[in-house]
Amino acid sequence: MRNAHAEHHLTNQDSTLSAVILGCFFLSGIAGLTYEVLWVRMIDKVVGSAPFAVATVLSIFMGGLALGSYLAGKYIDRLSKSRLLLLYGSAEVAIGLYALLVPFLTTWAKPVYALAYNYLFQHFWLYQIFAFLGCAVILIIPTTLMGVTLPVLCRFYVSHLDHLGSRTGRLYGINTVGAAAGAMFCGFFLINKMGIWGTLFVAAVINGVVGISCIMLSRVSRLQISYGSPQRYEDTAQEGPSVMESPAEITRDPTVVWALLIFAVSGFSAMAYE
Repeated sequence: MRNAHAEHHLTNQDSTLSAVILGCFFLSGIAGLTYEVLWVRMIDKVVGSAPFAVATVLSIFMGGLALGSYLAGKYIDRLSKSRLLLLYGSAEVAIGLYALLVPFLTTWAKPVYALAYNYLFQHFWLYQIFAFLGCAVILIIPTTLMGVTLPVLCRFYVSHLDHLGSRTGRLYGINTVGAAAGAMFCGFFLINKMGIWGTLFVAAVINGVVGISCIMLSRVSRLQISYGSPQRYEDTAQEGPSVMESPAEITRDPTVVWALLIFAVSGFSAMAYE
């Protein structure tokens, strides 16, 4: 009877935690695309061309997501459940704090861009390359941190291989819905009502709330481990094969290599359409 009660408690606890994680990732998506819309407006004032501003921000945004995902993927399998939540929460807080610095960084960069333009105005592409690299220096940190969040949450949220497809799809889907909502509300409502700084502050607060909530959850998870509560939060490295583990040879499989190349071309085409 006691075991049945404990199992029921674990199930309810897991459902509640899953709902909280999905809610956090939804809010994270709202904040992420709010930043992207704001950054386009900020970079436009620096590079002086809306199409180049959009292309620059989109390229750096997606590049940072890719870099963050790659870096996180190399290390997350070594982390316990509580540390995964701590890492995710810390990344969200860092994104919000850094985002508040971006307007200052772009303002400080304007004299540098003006000087570069005076020397390179006859060399259009040289100036655009310089502008792109300068913007990359400013935006690569927050976008890389954003890229860290999805693989970290996937590693936390997916406990069994049978759940890999459904739960990863659920996470990515809820985050994308949040991103669409963030882009829409930022572009059509928030900037008009609250201005750049007000909108930026709202997005940073969202990151802060999400991050602090997950950091607090990570401490609860750690306490549960210490007192012998459900092993759900223990380091999965001690529980048998990890859902993310795969033979090293898989990366040398020609079929896998071709699949990755095709996926890269698909991404190229999708962003070209955007």
